[in-house]
Amino acid sequence: MAYAAVLSLSQILKQISNPYLKQHQTPLQDQQIKSLQENLKFLLDFLDDSWQRRSEELRCFEMEIRDAAYKTEDIMESQISKNFGQESFHERQIRDQTSCENFVIVADEIDSIKTTAAKLKELWGSTDLYHSKMTSLPTGQSRLASSGKSAMVGFSDDMIQIVDRLTGYPPSLEVIPIIGMGGIGKTTLARNVYNDPRTKGHFHICAWVSISQECREREVWLSLLDSMEQLSTEMHQEKNTEELKEYLYKSLKGRRYLAVLDDVWTTEDWHSLSRIFPDDGIGSRIILTTRLLSAVDSHSSPHHMQFLNETDSWNLLRREVFGKDSCPVELEKAGNDVAKNCKGLPLSLVVIGGHLSKANRTKEHWEYVAQNVKSVVNATDPNCSDILSLSFDYLPHYLKACFLYMGIFPEDDEIRVSKLVKLWAAEGFLKAARGKTLEEVAEEYLGDLISRNLILTREESSSGKIKTCGIHDLLRDLCIRKAQQEKFFHATVADKDFRIFAEGRKYSRRLCIQPDTSNANPSMESLRQVRIQPDIRPDTSNANK
Repeated sequence: MAYAAVLSLSQILKQISNPYLKQHQTPLQDQQIKSLQENLKFLLDFLDDSWQRRSEELRCFEMEIRDAAYKTEDIMESQISKNFGQESFHERQIRDQTSCENFVIVADEIDSIKTTAAKLKELWGSTDLYHSKMTSLPTGQSRLASSGKSAMVGFSDDMIQIVDRLTGYPPSLEVIPIIGMGGIGKTTLARNVYNDPRTKGHFHICAWVSISQECREREVWLSLLDSMEQLSTEMHQEKNTEELKEYLYKSLKGRRYLAVLDDVWTTEDWHSLSRIFPDDGIGSRIILTTRLLSAVDSHSSPHHMQFLNETDSWNLLRREVFGKDSCPVELEKAGNDVAKNCKGLPLSLVVIGGHLSKANRTKEHWEYVAQNVKSVVNATDPNCSDILSLSFDYLPHYLKACFLYMGIFPEDDEIRVSKLVKLWAAEGFLKAARGKTLEEVAEEYLGDLISRNLILTREESSSGKIKTCGIHDLLRDLCIRKAQQEKFFHATVADKDFRIFAEGRKYSRRLCIQPDTSNANPSMESLRQVRIQPDIRPDTSNANK
């Protein structure tokens, strides 16, 4: 959350620099503020450039940036808030001196961080050494993708539509994007379409490749040739990328082919890969699966995956647990509750089905699972969390805070966009853009998150403007876990005496207190906002050594 912390601090400094307000706020000199603003601008640019680079070293460095920005913001806000209190002239002099000393300490820390960032940026521009140390991300494949036709419940209409598009008109090359959130069954649908006898009988060549987050052309060409059974050891070892590309193009030229590119992450990746595929006007097709609407060409007609309804959810769960056998009558009600609480996400249903197929088949256990779907999913298959985390990991910095903030809202909440926009703006998550209001920037951010299938549209106005939105339970759970890891916020439940569980709060930036509805405290009904402003001072024990 380094980007959000630096952006928020930048906006506070901008307010402090306002000549109409400055005299009432801080004793800092203009040059001090200007120098800090320049350093923060550099760090924002650095973070913008680094968002696709992943390593443990960079993650730790971003935490260092975040913590320094937080400390500086605390000093500034503490100073500003105390200006409105009552104190003697002597007390104010002492406070101003202390604030200046504290500010110098954190400003020097940020200056040192900026120097380190500049060296990293120079290194990235002069060598590819960094990329060799990048942490590889999981491919996103799961039990759902490998479970074959057993997971094809509720998607028969989708399959018919796509097979019809594959085998029908037009004769020109057509790209069919399959779009949806992680775990909704894009790969499963594509795999079943790919293996369908009608598909196999229609095309001369069928090829499949799974695209990694760090898309490398050579690996893609090798995988496609291997899928086509045209890859030899000699070719793998001796041909360079351009030679492989030429060989693949010639292999496809003049033949009706189907190529499946599974899990494409960016428009740039797709454009880079698309040039290899010839269009001979003989009905060739490309299926592209992606979580991101933005990765698709505007002239392509995407196929949007939908959540399963409750009937199909139960049918899928029942098949995963019992196969072709029937479900015992005493488990049917609890089973339907389990399916309902998976909220139509096939990944959840398959993972839960795997758990229930091996667990004791008692009514009590199934009822427990129905009430604890998210925790059972994460405990049963850690890869499930990894699959969903990919979408967060691949977000640009400016969207991460906005997405994680969705975790503060109650489960199944229908969130008014007008309220969400104001909250994002108040938190300092929105970066001003020339010629645009903050509301317009927020709507662009929201649209981007929706196109990435991370936020769901709940209600639209007659003009097509989004009025309310929401988030799937598993993604909300991801927001809460990631937010606590990033010290962005800590979510807790207040007990009947409105005491707050202390675990995890010490270092979190925000505290989200979610009421225990079974023990609601009527005295808090009218409460709308609580702000706790501790007197936070940086550790100065080593400052004068």
